[in-house]
Formats: sequence, structure tokens, C-alpha cells
Amino acid sequence: ATTPFRVDFEDFLEFVSHFNGRAGDDKYDVQSDLDDDGRVNFNDFLLFAGSFNKTAVTKDGQPVPSTKPVISPAGQNDAVTLELKLQDAKVLPGQLITLDVNMASVEAMQGFGLTLNFDDTKFEFVEAGPAAEDLLKTGGAETPVFLQHVENGSVTVANAMNDVPVGGEGAVVSLTFKVLQDFGDEAARFDIADAIVFDGDLNSNPVVVLGTLELQTTPTEFALLQNYPNPFNPETTIKYNLAEGAGVSLRIYNIVGQVVRTLVAENQTAGRYQVRWDGTDDRGSSVSSGIYFYQIAAGQFKDVKRLMLL
Repeated sequence: ATTPFRVDFEDFLEFVSHFNGRAGDDKYDVQSDLDDDGRVNFNDFLLFAGSFNKTAVTKDGQPVPSTKPVISPAGQNDAVTLELKLQDAKVLPGQLITLDVNMASVEAMQGFGLTLNFDDTKFEFVEAGPAAEDLLKTGGAETPVFLQHVENGSVTVANAMNDVPVGGEGAVVSLTFKVLQDFGDEAARFDIADAIVFDGDLNSNPVVVLGTLELQTTPTEFALLQNYPNPFNPETTIKYNLAEGAGVSLRIYNIVGQVVRTLVAENQTAGRYQVRWDGTDDRGSSVSSGIYFYQIAAGQFKDVKRLMLL
């Protein structure tokens, strides 16, 4: 492996290839039989997971016991991209949210591993597992083991199968977290910090395009906030909160009640939003200095506030 003294993704893929093997058959491997009971099963998997990310003790530059380093050539999956998607409509304190990891541009994947970083002051890791529509299983294969390793705001997951490699795009992992607090407008980030994909020859490619997702807690009340700056020239920002999904209309009016500019006219999900107004009307012409009003209508919620263009 490329990291012969460390228990990592490549070791996991090798372990999976011998899973369910028994002493005496071709699938069995004594190094994967960690409890030496003649079977490579879930007991061995638990032992393997416990040593994941650990580095071997070395003597005179060699691991104890010694293993021969092997450098693997590059695999077939050199264009794979990752994306994080939130399954849930709301992010509320005390509730669970689930993130899906989606892969695209997969040529021939036998297994993968990735590390996701998160803010453990805002989220608590609950569980991880293969996605409901797992890309690895699209050809009818089984994924008999699944590795997860959690430590200090980081969770590492890996999965593999013993069948014909798959290609295409789709979800591979679902990760569930508990929201610990309301962090309002402050964004919380989930970052895939490292990922690797293996093909049918056990050759690997690091994933270059990694996913990032920023979340805010969902407001529990509808609100239209005061624009900032106010007075303004040449631009100002208007923020509003939606406690539920609704058809949203946000318009600028002059002092005689005429619509000057429509900023929003669409259905939106629950969340925190902001939009900028540059002092122009719907035709793109600059409006004159003075007092204007901005009004929101979102379902049954309506509010209006005043702003001033200098």
C-alpha cells in the first residue's frame, strides 16, 4: 500500500475482499483474521475498526512485525467529484439532520473512503451508513462491512463490495447528526477533507473536487429585518426569515404606494434569506433619493419597513 505502516482506506479494501472467508478456502487471509478463529467476520471488523488510523511501531525503519511496502499505480477514477446534500427541510436545535454524500464521474469503483470534518460544538455525530440508494449496490452487489471512525469533529467512513465495479453517479453515504444549538445567521460548515476511490484492481485515485456544505439553523418565526446600511448609497441588504416554506413576494414601494422594484417573487423553503437592492427600478434605471418602503408577503405573514436612499 502507499502507506504501509498505517491502517487506512487501502487496508480496509483489502480486508473487505476477504470478509466471510474461512480457513481452507481461497477467500481466507490469515492477516485479515485478526482474532485467529479461522474466520474473517464482524469480530475481525470490529478489531480492524479499532485500529483504524493507527500507525505501526517501527524498528530500524521497518514496522514490527515487518511488512513489505508496495506502491499501487493510479486507478481508473481520476475525475470523481463529491457533493454534500442536506436531506432535511429544517435545521432545528435538538433535532436530527442527515447529509448525503453524492459521487459523480465514477468510472469503475470497487470501494471508497472519505473524511468529513464538522463543528462538534454545533453538531453531534449520531451514525453513518450506506445511502438508501447506494451507488455501490446499483449492480445488485452487497457491501458486507462498513467502516466508521469518529474523533474530535471528524468522521471517517469507508465502504467496498466484492463484485463488478460500478460507474456513474449517485449517493454513497448518509451521515446523521444532532443539532446542538441555535447558531442563527452564523454558518456552520461540513467539509469533506479527504477522499479516495478504488477500482477493481485495487488501484486508487484521490478525489480532487471535494464537497462543502454551509448550514444555518432554521428560524422558528417569520421576520422582516431592518435593511443595512440605512440610509444607504448605492446598495443596501434586506434580510428576512421564513419559519415555513411559502410563496414569497418582496417589493420596494415609493411614498405614493407605487411598486418600484420586485426583488423576490417565488416559492422558497424555510430558512434565512438576504437580498440586495442597488437603488434601481424594474427597468434598471436609478431612482431618486428619498424615502422608500419594502414589504414582504410570505403565506399569512406580512410586514413593511422604511428605508432611505441618499
